[in-house]
Amino acid sequence: MAAFSNLVHIGRYAVKYIDLNEGDHRIIVLPNGNRSYLRLDDVAKDNVVVTVDGETKCLWLNHRAGMDVAEFKLIRVGAEVTRYHLGASKYSDSHIRLKGDARLSVAPAGVGWKLPGKHVFPVPEYQWDKCKVHPYDYDMWLQEVIYGYHLGIDLYAQRGAQVVSASDGEIIAIRHFDPTHQKEDYWGTMLAVRGEDGFVYIYCHMDYFEEGITLGSIIHAGDPIGSVGKMGFESKPIPPHLHFEMLVLENPRNFRFSFDSNGRFLPDDVNGFAVNPRHFLVEWYEKTGRKKNTS
Repeated sequence: MAAFSNLVHIGRYAVKYIDLNEGDHRIIVLPNGNRSYLRLDDVAKDNVVVTVDGETKCLWLNHRAGMDVAEFKLIRVGAEVTRYHLGASKYSDSHIRLKGDARLSVAPAGVGWKLPGKHVFPVPEYQWDKCKVHPYDYDMWLQEVIYGYHLGIDLYAQRGAQVVSASDGEIIAIRHFDPTHQKEDYWGTMLAVRGEDGFVYIYCHMDYFEEGITLGSIIHAGDPIGSVGKMGFESKPIPPHLHFEMLVLENPRNFRFSFDSNGRFLPDDVNGFAVNPRHFLVEWYEKTGRKKNTS
């Protein structure tokens, strides 16, 4: 029975997230039945070392170098977080919820970052080069910020730029931020969408929601949902942007935006964690955003 606990089955357009301790191994079962053998060899704050089918590679968590993913013969392995990223804040710890030394993402090699269903880039007006405030707008994952580690991607754009749903799904949480009655908290007006692909998508700092955005509404990829804004940090010298998160939740129906005196946190009963959206965003931009902005 122990051998079966080490099996990880992955679909053609699926990403699995696995928590491992140093020395742990997993047998990755691909859709065609082929198997790949993965071992976590070493963990540091800025990198992990993995061996897959006898080939050893170092995966850097410095996403500015773009080296947090490695392609092996049969599978692609990504480095998400390590135990060294715990303890920074309630926000970070509740959204990481690591059960081991490191979390890896695993997917079939050579299929890109496709997910089941339709997906689009969430800020249609975004232009990869022109909209950058600094060279690494796409690389905010795990950057240290005032409230812990940054567990999303910031997309800087002109205030008022349209935000659209990245996926088909259902609106499962809404937060209206009133700057005249609420203290700035770096989050502001927020929306959560449970995607049909299994992820929960979080959109933050929007100035307003489109008419018809209500709890329980069904929306589709590309539907307008609001605008890029500065809600939650109006007085701060931070440019307008969309903070975009992706969550894997066992109980998405329990999700709500939760705050206390220590800031925002992910409730225990949703049983999940945040994942790096960077590569999915790049995939969607190459498919929809770049085509739109070069036409």
